[in-house]
Amino acid sequence: MIVDKIENMQSYASLSANICKALELLKNTDFSAVKDGKYEISDRIFYIVQRYVSQPFNDGKIEVHKKYIDVQYIASGAEIIGHAFLDDLVLMQDYDVATDCMFYQCPNYVTAIHLQAGDFCVFYPHDGHMPCCYLDNASDVLKVVVKIEVD
Repeated sequence: MIVDKIENMQSYASLSANICKALELLKNTDFSAVKDGKYEISDRIFYIVQRYVSQPFNDGKIEVHKKYIDVQYIASGAEIIGHAFLDDLVLMQDYDVATDCMFYQCPNYVTAIHLQAGDFCVFYPHDGHMPCCYLDNASDVLKVVVKIEVD
């Protein structure tokens, strides 16, 4: 997992060309002018623009993906994403190939990652994550999730 501000994106250029492409898109696009929906970048990369109100942290569940790396970017608003490593999780809902997602019970210990506008996280297939949450106050969120197919 990686957590940082988009202005530090150059620090991650050596990870992969696709992660670099995703971070450049996030830094250089005004998503306030982009409608919610799914947008193709290439045959191995797409992104989803979504607007929502964050939900209580205690209502969340841990998700894991096998096929895609998630690059989650907060364009506006704020949220908390819970993080737990896959090895520490108990399966709740089997893998769904169509959604590339499986769900796990929330463990006793979850790292709460506080994100504000301009922050991003990269979640790999071994990173369980619980997005769209808040602790104290709900927030209107504009988020972009770039999905990068795992090599």
